[in-house]
Amino acid sequence: SSKLIIGENLQNSSIELFIDPSTINTQNAKRDNHLKSEDFFEVEKYPVIKFVANSITPSSSNIYAYIAKGNLTIKNVTKEVEVPFNYVGKQMDSEEIHHYTFEGSIDIKRSDFGVGSENPVVGDDVKIYFSIETEKE
Repeated sequence: SSKLIIGENLQNSSIELFIDPSTINTQNAKRDNHLKSEDFFEVEKYPVIKFVANSITPSSSNIYAYIAKGNLTIKNVTKEVEVPFNYVGKQMDSEEIHHYTFEGSIDIKRSDFGVGSENPVVGDDVKIYFSIETEKE
């Protein structure tokens, strides 16, 4: 489960994301199974990827409006990262807001997190795109 606490504005909000790496989907089942194996994410041993933001600030980028700075943990390795994102909007049901949507991307080096061995065929630089829709409790 993940938690997004939205304050008066995004700068007063907090983010805790928990991602199940067994849900990796690259549109290729054989590749997905390999990524889930001991060669890469070891999903049975490390069933959660976690991101906890400790600050959200406006971005000077032309692409993304905000940057969430915090700690990303993959395979029990934690690194400080910056996650650029946009607040796409909210869906309202009568007077109440029920869904918030955020989209963005992050660039990481898989070797920083011990994901896969050195391999000339598989690049070390990884761009992760995400779209998150939250549901109001």
